[in-house]
Amino acid sequence: LDQKLAPLLTDTRKVNWKVLEEIKDPEHKKIIQAVRLGLTAPDGSVEVQKTFSLKKYPKPEDKDFREFRDNEQAGYLIHFDIKVINHGGEKQTLDYHLLGPVGIPLENADNTRKFRDVRIGFLENNLSVDTETLYAADIIEAFQAKNVEKYSRAFQFAGVDVQYFAALLTPDGENYKPELVNGEMRSNYSTSIEPVLIQQNLNNESQSRTTIQVNSDEINLEPGKDAHHSYALYAGPKRESLLGPPLKATEIMDFGFFGPVAKLMLWLLNTLHSIGLSYGLAIIGLTIMVRGSLYPLSRKQAVGAQKMKELQPQIAELKKKYGDDREKLGRAQMELFSKNNYNPLAGCLPIFLQLPIFFGLYTALNNAVQLRGTPFLWVDNLAAPDALFKLPFSLPFLGDDFNLLPLVTVGLFVVQQKLFMPPPTDKDQELQHKIMNYMMIAMGFMFYRVPAGLCVYFIASSLWGICERKLLDFQSKRTPSTSETSDAKTIEIKAESKKTQNKKVSAESQQPEKKGWFARLQEIADQAQTQAALNEKKQQNGRDKGTGKKPKKRR
Repeated sequence: LDQKLAPLLTDTRKVNWKVLEEIKDPEHKKIIQAVRLGLTAPDGSVEVQKTFSLKKYPKPEDKDFREFRDNEQAGYLIHFDIKVINHGGEKQTLDYHLLGPVGIPLENADNTRKFRDVRIGFLENNLSVDTETLYAADIIEAFQAKNVEKYSRAFQFAGVDVQYFAALLTPDGENYKPELVNGEMRSNYSTSIEPVLIQQNLNNESQSRTTIQVNSDEINLEPGKDAHHSYALYAGPKRESLLGPPLKATEIMDFGFFGPVAKLMLWLLNTLHSIGLSYGLAIIGLTIMVRGSLYPLSRKQAVGAQKMKELQPQIAELKKKYGDDREKLGRAQMELFSKNNYNPLAGCLPIFLQLPIFFGLYTALNNAVQLRGTPFLWVDNLAAPDALFKLPFSLPFLGDDFNLLPLVTVGLFVVQQKLFMPPPTDKDQELQHKIMNYMMIAMGFMFYRVPAGLCVYFIASSLWGICERKLLDFQSKRTPSTSETSDAKTIEIKAESKKTQNKKVSAESQQPEKKGWFARLQEIADQAQTQAALNEKKQQNGRDKGTGKKPKKRR
C-alpha cells in the first residue's frame, strides 16, 4: 500500500484514514466502544482496515472496586485487529510493518532511575517467556552504527515501559498459532521484531523515545480474499496481578537481587494499608516491625558499645606498652576482649541485617505503583523526593528542588554518631571519626534524591535507635549503689577460700530472678558495672606492683 501511495508523496502513517464504522455501547449511546478505520489504495486494488475496541467488564457484586481494578487485566487491554482485503483481479503479495506504542509519559524525569526501555518477551520452546531489555542508549548506538538487530523468535509481548506503567503489544486471536521451527518458536503473524528510535534526546540519551516494530510475514491473497491478524495492547500500571497470564509479563517488574525482600516489604506495606493506615504510617509501622525484630541484636550492640567504652583506658595502656608492635598489640587486645566477653564484630550484625531491608525497600518503592502519588504530611508523592519548594537556582547532582527529608535523615545519622561513638583516644580513632564525618557528607548527596518513603523509614529507624540507646543508658544509671559496693567487695577479697566464694555464688544464684525485658536490661547493666569495677581493680593492682606498694587489706 505504501508503494502505491509513494507517487502521491505520502504513506500509510501520514495519510488520513476513513472512519468506516463506530460501535456504541448498548447501554450508553454516547460512549463509543469500537471504531473501524479503512484505507484503500489509489487504484482500489488493496484495502486495509484497522479496528480498535475496548471491551466493557462489569464489576462483580462480590468484589470491591479497588480489588477489581487492581486484578482485572482485561480492563486495561485495547484490542487491535488488522484486516487486508484484495479487491483486485490478480493475486496480491504484501506485508505490513506494525509500529509499537509511542509517547508513553516519562514521570519525574529529573529523579527517576528508570527511563523508556524496550521490553520484549520471547516465547521459549516450553512456552515460558524470556524477557530482554533494550536501553535507549544501546538502541541509539545501534542506529548510528546501522547495526539494528532483528529478532526472528516469536514474541509473547513487546513494547515500552517506564517506572510505574507499561504499554505492551501481544499477539491475540484464534488465528495466532506459534510453532516450533528449527529449534525455536516462530510466529505465523510476523517474521521479525526490531527496536526503533523515534526521537533522540541530545541532552540525555536515556530519555530518548523508542519503541518496537513488528514485521509481518508475507501475505498471499487471491482475488476477493482477505487476511486477518489480531493484537492486544496492554496499557496500564505495572502490577504483578495485572501482568500475569495470558500476558505473561511479570518479569518486567525488575526487583533485582533483593527481589524476595522487596516483595515481602510490599506485602507488609499493603497489609498495613489494608487495615486503614496511610502508606506513610504503614512505612513507620514497617520500621517498628523491623527494628522490633532486631531488638535483641540491637541490645547486644548497645551493651557492647558500653563495654568498649569501659575498656578504652585499658586499650590505651596496651597501646602505650606495645607502641608500634601491632602484632603484639592485636593479640593483647584480643585477649582483653576475650577476658571481658566482648566481640568487636557483634555490633556490625544489626547493620548487615538491615542492608537487605534497605535495598529491598528502595527497590519496592521504585516499583510500587501503589505509592505513586500517595501523600504524607507535606509530601505529595512518597515514591519521589519530597520537593518542599523550588530553589531559585540549580545545583549540580542535586537539582533545583529543596528536599527536607534527606537533610533530616542525615542529621539524625550525625546525632547518632555523636551520641554513641566513644570519643577518640588516639590518632587512629581520630582518623576514623574524620572518615565517618566525610561519609555523612557523601550520604547527604546520596540520599538527597531518593524517594521520600525511604527517608521516612530511615527517620523512624533513627529515632527508634536513639530512644533505644537512651533507654539502655537510663537503665545503667539506675543501678543501685549497694550493688556496686557489694561487687567491689567481692572483687577485693582475694584471701577468701574457694569454698566461701562458692557459697556466695550459690546464695546469689538462689535469689529470685526478675522477669521481663526491663529486668533483663537492668541485669545487663549490673554485669557491665561489675566488669568495670573488676577492670579498675586490676589496673590499681598493676600500678601498686609497679611502685612496690602492697595493697591494703580491708576488714
